[in-house]
Amino acid sequence: MKATEARMGDLHGLTAELLITQLGQMQRGEIEPDPRLIANAIKFLKDNNVECTSDDMKNMLGLEGLTLPEFKISDLEGVS
Repeated sequence: MKATEARMGDLHGLTAELLITQLGQMQRGEIEPDPRLIANAIKFLKDNNVECTSDDMKNMLGLEGLTLPEFKISDLEGVS
């Protein structure tokens, strides 16, 4: 069964809310910085045509010294 456009929109919104919540927790020091989460947030933004670099995200969260993984399109082949 294929998901409807409305269900896909719901999933997109939930994903955005989850990322916002977890990034906020990192920013407030409630959870440890997670480079994978930050990289996923950057990818989510890029996939939605929002420009955000690793440096932008680190500066926003006050995590300038954190090393983030780099992703290439080939890293995502076979991921669904």
